Amino acid sequence: MDKRLEKLEQMQKEMQQQMQAHMQEQMAKIQQDMRDQMLESQRNMMNQISQLLAGGQEKRKKSYDQCWRE
Repeated sequence: MDKRLEKLEQMQKEMQQQMQAHMQEQMAKIQQDMRDQMLESQRNMMNQISQLLAGGQEKRKKSYDQCWRE
C-alpha cells in the first residue's frame, strides 16, 4: 500500500511540474505576443505622427508662398 501511495504522489508531483512548465511556456508566449503588439502599435503611431507633421509643414509652406504672391 505504501509503495502505491508513493507512486501516486510521485506521479502527482511530476504532473504538477509538467503543468507548471507548460503554464510558464504559455505565459512567455503571451508576454512576447504582447510586446510585439505594443511595438507594432508604437510604429503605427510614429508613422501617423510623421504624416501629420509632414502635412502641417506642407500647409505652412503653401500659406507662406501665398503671402508672398499677394
